[in-house]
Amino acid sequence: MAAMQAQQKKKAAAKQQPKAKARSKGQGKKKKSRPSGRTPMFPVPVSQPCGTATTYFGAKKITLSLAPGFDRLVFITSTGDSSAVCGVVTRTNSTNSLAFNVFGLSKIATAGTDVVSGPTSGRSQTCEFELTNYSNPLTAGGEILIVPLVQRLGVAAQPSDWNTTNDAFNKIVSQLMDYKAFKPRNLIDFMHVREPIRFHCSVADRNIFERFEPWRALEPDTPPGFNNFASEFMTWSGLVTQRPRGMNYYALYIPAVANAQSLNITVRASYYLRWPLNTPLCEMQTTIPVNRGVLPETPRVSQQYVNSTAGLI
Repeated sequence: MAAMQAQQKKKAAAKQQPKAKARSKGQGKKKKSRPSGRTPMFPVPVSQPCGTATTYFGAKKITLSLAPGFDRLVFITSTGDSSAVCGVVTRTNSTNSLAFNVFGLSKIATAGTDVVSGPTSGRSQTCEFELTNYSNPLTAGGEILIVPLVQRLGVAAQPSDWNTTNDAFNKIVSQLMDYKAFKPRNLIDFMHVREPIRFHCSVADRNIFERFEPWRALEPDTPPGFNNFASEFMTWSGLVTQRPRGMNYYALYIPAVANAQSLNITVRASYYLRWPLNTPLCEMQTTIPVNRGVLPETPRVSQQYVNSTAGLI
């Protein structure tokens, strides 16, 4: 009996031996590693630096006193290379005379090589504006046309030459009215802005939007100063240099109102700014995060910026 049990144990052990060898062979087998140069099935974005700069947030509140007999054109955008964010052209309808105003953010209004004067270069980050009519509801009334634009407006002449002869003001209004035919909701009543309504700018050209330009002083209110600001979003015969335009802009047309009232425009913008090396703000500069897939990223600057630094970036 014992001999029979021993023989059965030997047979069972013989049957288990091939399985044990197979298990041990599988355990000793190593997995093949993925080749180091192999690309993943889906692109994986990586964060790479685009130079260093400080972030600046600013706002400008503009109060327009509306009255019968005055039409206004308002242009809002972030230039990226100056603190100018808003330009206003006011026409006195009785005389057809024009007045120009440029509004900019505070503390970064000038250009230079020290902290008193301002940064050396910059680029846009964000831009938005709010409209609010604080007038008495019994007197508030009128319309405002708000058109977001990406392409430049073609005008008859530079703003300093606008007059009753070339009638550039009315031609711009006519262009904006043509856009209204495609976007009728852009014509709103003043009663709709009793509560603040916010509008946001967007990226129009990413190559320019991500590029640093030499910082400019805030353009003066005189027509020649408005020419420089207007070259951001307008073009005319004889214009030699168009300012780079990385973000879209808003054109507002405000016809004359029946009753005097007040319209507030609050423009908010943020910038990446670079400061002179011998200033505390330069020491506060941090790496600019970008997200451009697996492409190598280098600090984007224009040739004008390279020339302004004598080739030393």
